[in-house]
Amino acid sequence: MQYAFAKSNHIAEESYLDLITEVGLEKNSVVKNFYQLKPKLFKNAMHSQSLLQLKRSYCDVNRCLKCALGAKFIKGKY
Repeated sequence: MQYAFAKSNHIAEESYLDLITEVGLEKNSVVKNFYQLKPKLFKNAMHSQSLLQLKRSYCDVNRCLKCALGAKFIKGKY
């Protein structure tokens, strides 16, 4: 939320990006399931937020083949 505020008010959002990359992965079932697929890809809170957004935008609405991760997983290349 602070990042969005900073971006909309033209404040240096880089400091917020640095902060979120220093925070560890969130601990929830969504992140845990993605983490089990490829643990080395996911390292910080920014990745956690990305995974939650991917799930909302693709998994929850059955758009697996439109998602790069989902398509690779379904095709067995992951």
